[in-house]
Amino acid sequence: MTLSPQTRRHTPTALVALLFVIATAIPVKAQYGGPSILSRGGNAPGRRGNAPVSFTAYVGGGSRYESGLIAVSSANQSSDDVGGSVEAGLYGGHNWKRSTFGIDYRGDYRKQVQQTVFNGTNQLVSVEYGSQVARRIYVSVQATGGTTNRAFGGFAAPAFANNSRQGIPLSELFDVRTYFGQVATSVSWTPNARIAASASIQGFFVKRENFSLINSQGYTATGQVKRRLNRRTSVGAEYQFTRFEFPRVFAATDIQSLSGTFEHLVGRSLRLTGSIGAMGVWSSGTELVALSQEVAAFLGRTSNLVAFQRSSLHPRFDGGATYLFRRASLTGSASSGAGAGNGAFLATKQTTVNGGYSYAGIRRMSIGLSAGMSKTESLSLVLDAFNSWQTGVGASYHIAEGLNLTTQLDYRTFSTMNMPGRSGVAFGFSLAYSTSRLPLSIW
Repeated sequence: MTLSPQTRRHTPTALVALLFVIATAIPVKAQYGGPSILSRGGNAPGRRGNAPVSFTAYVGGGSRYESGLIAVSSANQSSDDVGGSVEAGLYGGHNWKRSTFGIDYRGDYRKQVQQTVFNGTNQLVSVEYGSQVARRIYVSVQATGGTTNRAFGGFAAPAFANNSRQGIPLSELFDVRTYFGQVATSVSWTPNARIAASASIQGFFVKRENFSLINSQGYTATGQVKRRLNRRTSVGAEYQFTRFEFPRVFAATDIQSLSGTFEHLVGRSLRLTGSIGAMGVWSSGTELVALSQEVAAFLGRTSNLVAFQRSSLHPRFDGGATYLFRRASLTGSASSGAGAGNGAFLATKQTTVNGGYSYAGIRRMSIGLSAGMSKTESLSLVLDAFNSWQTGVGASYHIAEGLNLTTQLDYRTFSTMNMPGRSGVAFGFSLAYSTSRLPLSIW
């Protein structure tokens, strides 16, 4: 469905950036800041289930096998290779009387035997801090960022595509060096036992080193009001404004959405959430178009770069279920919303279905399972959809005091009209020394 053209007034980027910096400077926790970048089971930074885990540092090394690696310069030809890696990490959290803190950091350096173009480091960190600054006001800040040269595979790969993770590259086509970051601040106000209101602002960027790919940056502002119907059920409404900018191609997209929300608690551990609504999309930029035979003969070329402006209306939904144990979590979600592209697409409509389970309660072993799919469609240009499926399993075994054996297996397949049936496997194992008497946590 196409909207009629509208004249809209944009906030200058510099002013938005200034407001964003001011907002994130507030010492702030949201009621839930979102899953950790490293989480495939819905865990918040520094948590595995309901409880924060003890701060744990580790260092180790091991071997890896990877297939389906694709560089931009490879003419869509995938590569298989073996190699080694050294790795280190720190994770954990703590609750105080009025505040909470959590961190997940994992990084490595990988060296391949044959395909040296894929050598390099992968660094990922997610931090969350929150505080009950007043009786009815709760604030939080969450920051996530890092660098990677892998589109998938291993513990250092972001796991699930999700419409709230605009600054996390989760549906990439190529294994190229990418830098990314995302910072969000939120404030929740509860004037009485039945009404709750919240506001948040988030800024992000994704920078890809290869100049053949498109970078993205932008921000999202969200306002939400909820009314509690009873002790377990709440309903509400949410408004969201998002701006995506694509500097290399001088393109931008503005998105406004309005949704109804629902939340229900089943017992003390199961939480059901959902939202449904619509989003209006306004895009502008440039695209390459074919010229008529007469014009092509006059200009001496068959195509030309022209400006475009497009508007459209799309449904938007998000639903999920999370079951939290003390040291474990089981989660499932489905969503359809806007995304910031993957280096080849500009603004996208992204539909995802994901599920994950993590358990860190066995004294000798921790495990993690995940599976998910995503469909990425262009909102700005006429392009074929990008479909991706992935699954993974990991385990850590406590061999002796401070010594752990960890292993991880990931499988991913994706396809477009020009790259049908691409798939790859990443398998790795390592020995690591940690400061904890428990096995290393997987997610």
